[in-house]
Order: sequence, then C-alpha cells, then structure tokens
Amino acid sequence: MELWAETAREHCPPDAADRFVLLAGRIARSLEHGIAVHRGELPLFPHANQETTHVRAD
Repeated sequence: MELWAETAREHCPPDAADRFVLLAGRIARSLEHGIAVHRGELPLFPHANQETTHVRAD
C-alpha cells in the first residue's frame, strides 16, 4: 500500500491521489476480510447466529 500511495501522489493531483489511496485501502481490507471468511477465521455474518453462518475451509 505504501508503494501505491507514493505512486498515486507522484502521478495524480492531490485530491485524486487521496481518493485513490482511500479506495485502495478499502479494497485491501475487503479482500483481507474475504480471505479470513474463506479460511473460517471469521464468521460470514458476524451479528447472526454463528452456528448457521460460519464458513469453514474444509
């Protein structure tokens, strides 16, 4: 993410670079969350009944 932020700030206007960095961070967190759910490390729906919504990587 640091390289992405550095590159965005080097090649884009400041407002656009800030927006790109913000969106890239959100995408990264979403991907990390999806991987954790797939591995069974997190429940699919954290506020629902864990017994029926927990995804396990078998």
